[in-house]
Amino acid sequence: MYYKKIDKNNCREIILGERLVTADRERFITILDSFIKSENKALILNFKDMHYMDSAGLGFLLLARQAVHDAKKKLVLKLVKHHVKSMFNVLNFDKIFTIKS
Repeated sequence: MYYKKIDKNNCREIILGERLVTADRERFITILDSFIKSENKALILNFKDMHYMDSAGLGFLLLARQAVHDAKKKLVLKLVKHHVKSMFNVLNFDKIFTIKS
């Protein structure tokens, strides 16, 4: 799983690659754990490059939501588009996540 990490203003932004799938589980957990242990107060998952996410990827987001909430930090999804956005709408993720344009 390709990603880019940017720490700025007490936020960690992770620009995700083109896909988030079952095989990315360990890498995603590592990214999440690193954020939880950091001083950053918010995690921004940037979907600007993402074109595909399988059901495991959706599960990773739910896992992140709970872990970030338990750490008393904030999670924001950013620049969700195309196929991924339509999945989010069907699953009502827009009601349980903060999603920014």
